[in-house]
Amino acid sequence: MAPERLPINKVFINMTALRHNFREVRQLAGDRQVMAVVKADAYGHGLINSALTLVQAGADSLGVMEVEEGLALREHGLTLPIHVMGEVCYPEMVEAALNQDLSLFASGPEQIKMMSDRAKELGLKARVHLKIDTGLGRRGLTVSQAEGFFREVVLWPNLDILGLATHLATAGDPAAHTQLNSFDELCYKAATMQVGRSQNTALNSGGPIWHKGHQARIVRVGRMMDGHQPGPAL
Repeated sequence: MAPERLPINKVFINMTALRHNFREVRQLAGDRQVMAVVKADAYGHGLINSALTLVQAGADSLGVMEVEEGLALREHGLTLPIHVMGEVCYPEMVEAALNQDLSLFASGPEQIKMMSDRAKELGLKARVHLKIDTGLGRRGLTVSQAEGFFREVVLWPNLDILGLATHLATAGDPAAHTQLNSFDELCYKAATMQVGRSQNTALNSGGPIWHKGHQARIVRVGRMMDGHQPGPAL
């Protein structure tokens, strides 16, 4: 007797619903730019098709975690800004990213120096967001480190610092407001020291709902576009 065939699991993604959800996000974001985060194969919904749909719906940029994801998007003809938000630890990864015009997030002096050095060798500019740890405790320059580092990093060659980036541990509560206040103070200091182009980003999915008045230029939105509630209170 032939063995019984196991069922094949399939997931069907309603791209019309994805477009609708993105447009709702666009309204919440107001005049801020929206980075559509499609990391981890667009949260399992298909990197390429999801990205194409979101670009058609009006995404200003895309966010991924791995350089390889950004390269795949470029191979499919996407030319808008693509930000690699994860750790880029090796010069070869930096080179691949710069050759395909990917922007990078950098969390510490050694990593940023490596990007500067590799970009100089290639004769290219490394476009970088500086990660700031305002309270999540995961990655990035601490608030106490950042101001001193600003004075140093402006001297390094072949860097185009787009702005500062942080990630909220929560949204809508006093801890989140404390994080945003710390971030805003650093953004002001960076601007006065002529560090970066003020394309700062702090708000993730729950941010545009709980912190509507926050004016960091770029809003990062991920699973909220898939219909997930960005917080238990919503």
